[in-house]
Amino acid sequence: MRTNFAHLEQHDEQLLRLGMLAERYFADDPNTALLKLRQLSELLAQLVATKVGLYSSHEEAQYDLLRRLQDQGILPREIAQLFGEVRRAGNAATHAMVGDHRTALAALKVTWQLGIWFHRTFANATFKAGPFVPPVAPKDESGELRAELAAHIKGKEDRGYVTVTPELRFLVSRRIREEFENGREYYKLHGAAVRQPARADFAPQREYLDWHATNVFQG
Repeated sequence: MRTNFAHLEQHDEQLLRLGMLAERYFADDPNTALLKLRQLSELLAQLVATKVGLYSSHEEAQYDLLRRLQDQGILPREIAQLFGEVRRAGNAATHAMVGDHRTALAALKVTWQLGIWFHRTFANATFKAGPFVPPVAPKDESGELRAELAAHIKGKEDRGYVTVTPELRFLVSRRIREEFENGREYYKLHGAAVRQPARADFAPQREYLDWHATNVFQG
């Protein structure tokens, strides 16, 4: 399965497991995905405290630990805010049993950013994470969610990392593998057939696809 959290395995296998579970549950159970992301962020904060010699107990509340790490200058303000976002979304999922796909997607992206910060801070300062890999979309996705998920692919398309051929095949530039640590996750899609839209008037025009493949794609 493609994952945005592979780089965290070297720190603690549980981080990778929780991240992959959140991605797996996203489509069918966004509430559970949020719970897993909260657990991941809690473990991440505990590992931060451990690495700087400030860990006290697993019974310490996440709010108190984050405040202590920020007061000690360990967590930059923007990172502390991201931890807070995941904590609040996870609390709502736990206590109010709420959590839709948009909230879960936002929490996934925030937790991914936290994982990158952690890895760069404590393992590899020059780590290049590459683009966020969107999770599998739910079957009943809304128009807004569909657009948000599609935007992640569109961004790669604009930069020439991917293209769709006139024969409706999805191609991935070799540069995405060379430049980003998680590029191989996109390369698994190389050569895959792209599904035609139900309405013929929504189909992409062949000449535009050919132009993009010739002039933008970084083959």
